[in-house]
Parts: sequence; C-alpha cells; structure tokens
Amino acid sequence: MATVHLDTLRDLSLEEDNDVVISLRRTLTVTGVSGSDHEILYNALSETNVPDPGDELSNDSNMILLKRNAHVVGKNADGAIVEIDIEYSSRRFYVFNTWKFEIDTNMQGIRSQNDRYGNQIIVSHTYPNTDPQYAGYPSSQGGWIDVLTPSMILRAAGNYITNRPDIIARQWIGAVNSSSWAAGAAGTWLCSSVKAAEQDNSTSPPTWRMDFEFQHDQRGWQPAAVYIDPRTGSPPANVVNGVGIVTVQWYPELQFRVLFNIV
Repeated sequence: MATVHLDTLRDLSLEEDNDVVISLRRTLTVTGVSGSDHEILYNALSETNVPDPGDELSNDSNMILLKRNAHVVGKNADGAIVEIDIEYSSRRFYVFNTWKFEIDTNMQGIRSQNDRYGNQIIVSHTYPNTDPQYAGYPSSQGGWIDVLTPSMILRAAGNYITNRPDIIARQWIGAVNSSSWAAGAAGTWLCSSVKAAEQDNSTSPPTWRMDFEFQHDQRGWQPAAVYIDPRTGSPPANVVNGVGIVTVQWYPELQFRVLFNIV
C-alpha cells in the first residue's frame, strides 16, 4: 500500500508580489507505488492524500493547486518511490469580468497506425514461391494511413486583474487539461497560445486583456513512442500497448476549470 509523505522543508518555496503571496511550491513523496511503466506515475497522482488540481491549500482558501509534476526517483522492496512537485497560485490572478468564447474548426492531416476506434491497422502479404528470399512466407505488419481529421480551436478573451500576466502565461502555455473540459476528455485540449495587453492601469492591480487559444485532439496530446521492426521499417503486427507502444508524459497537466468553468 502506497504512503504519502509531505516534505515541509525540502523544495518548499514561496513567491510574493507587493507583499501578496502569489505562488507556493512544495514536494510530496509517495512510497510503495505499484504499477508498470508510466502507470506508476498515474497511480501516485491518484493516491488519496495527494491533492488534485483545483484543490485549496490547507488553511488558505485563497491558494489553489494548478500544477503537478510527478517523477520516479527510485524503488525498494515495497515498490517505486515517486516525488510530486505541486504548485499553488493565488486566486488574485483569476479575477476577471466576463469571458467571450469563439470556436473555429478545420480538417487537419495526420498519419495514423490505428483506425478511428483505436485498433492497430494490420496489413499482410504472402510471398510467392518464386521469391528468392522469402518463398511462400506469410508476413504481417502494422500499417499507416494518411487521413484528414476534424480539429477544433477554442478561443477565450477576457480581463484579468493582476500584476503578473507573465506568470499566468507561463502556467498555461503548453499545458493540457487534467480532467474533462469543454466536452473533451482529459488530455485532449492543449493551450497553444496566451496573449496579454494592458487594458487599464488605473486599477490596482492593473487590468489586462487576456487571450487564450486551445486546440483539441480527440486522440490526446501526449506523444507515443512505437517500436519499429528494423527489418521492415514499420511496427510489427499486434504491438502490445505499454510495451511496444509507450505514451510519454511531455505536456504538463493543468486544471482548466479553475479559470474557465465550462463542462
């Protein structure tokens, strides 16, 4: 059974702006984590005592959890040891008037080794008996298709009251949704652009016009590494997920509902 340890000293840091706490970072250690490959990280993040994105900081409801970064640091007889870096940010950054949304769609060209249902495409061939190398040999391998797939872009524009729009931009750019959002499953929306322009410096803090752009991919944005048969230059048939196909956690996860409370 996994155990969560809160390290109150190591990697504990706090950032202020004009005597106001704007972010707090700390590290959790989870021991005895079971699972194979990247499942270890998901299992550690799912532990009961590990806070979820959007949770409030204990004893400070003004601070909300925005980012989590999990990495394996070792293992022992009980299982893997995972460290989770978590970052809280002040709600002061998320004071806004109204958001206006805009939707754009197009068709995007992709190369896929799966059909629309996620099944691997397999092609087969039996060599003729006259083949000098593989006479009568049946061969199967993974296939590829070039297709057009629907792509959706969601834009949001509104006002922030903040001294540090740069911090907001750094938190959001390149992040994917950590839970279902805007009718998309977790990991299918990517924040691809953040823009800020000072709107009114008579307020305290100043008011900024913020523009966000999100792109949707129903397959998810985390990349996958696929085993390639060196003899054929293509994946073998019936590649095992998690072994021959490994999802790589590249894009950080963020709770999009903290700022855009849409389902």
